[in-house]
Amino acid sequence: MIPYPTRRTYAALALILAAGPLAAQEAPEARDPQGDQLAACFADRDRLALFTTDLSVRLADARQACATSDATGDAQEALSLCQAEVEQHQRINITLNDRLLACETAPRTDPDRIAELEAEVARLEQRLANAGLGSEPGYGYAGGSVWSSFVAGDELERVQGGLPKLGIDACPAALDWLAQQGGAARAVRMEIWVWDGDDPQICRRNDDGTTGLAPARPQDEAHVVIFR
Repeated sequence: MIPYPTRRTYAALALILAAGPLAAQEAPEARDPQGDQLAACFADRDRLALFTTDLSVRLADARQACATSDATGDAQEALSLCQAEVEQHQRINITLNDRLLACETAPRTDPDRIAELEAEVARLEQRLANAGLGSEPGYGYAGGSVWSSFVAGDELERVQGGLPKLGIDACPAALDWLAQQGGAARAVRMEIWVWDGDDPQICRRNDDGTTGLAPARPQDEAHVVIFR
């Protein structure tokens, strides 16, 4: 025998039916783990893009592909594509760093290039020697030798050229240096060309050992000494 529903039964059913939609509305929405993974993947990809700026076009294409796939609802496909792009950029970044390191540490052992550089250094050293210059500071003969530096007043401009001019204040020290030269470097005459502004003068020792200056004449001869 099937019991007939009572008024209390109908009331309980009415409460259940009335509460059903409300309970459904209050139930929390379930989180999509694939969506969280996809968002994290996007963040990783964007961070790695900073290290591979030369791949901006490829990154833009990858970003568009991921966004399109996500819009269609195929989150798993978008996640796989994005992860593949991240791994690719990681490999490329490592490769680029390795190549850069190899370039920076590669030995420069080209024998032809080394020979060219050595020849260039020799030519420069010869030019310095011809000008009476050297790597160490000090006085020297213009032209690199005693005879090339010993000229008359009418040849002074030609020999002096663009070489640094010896001022009158350097006369005593230059004469001391000249007196110390011996052998093939022994001075022809203990006189030096010095400059008072643009005016050349003769620097020499007086009979009492002091330093003296004399106006220059075209026929006067002295050494052109420079401070290198």
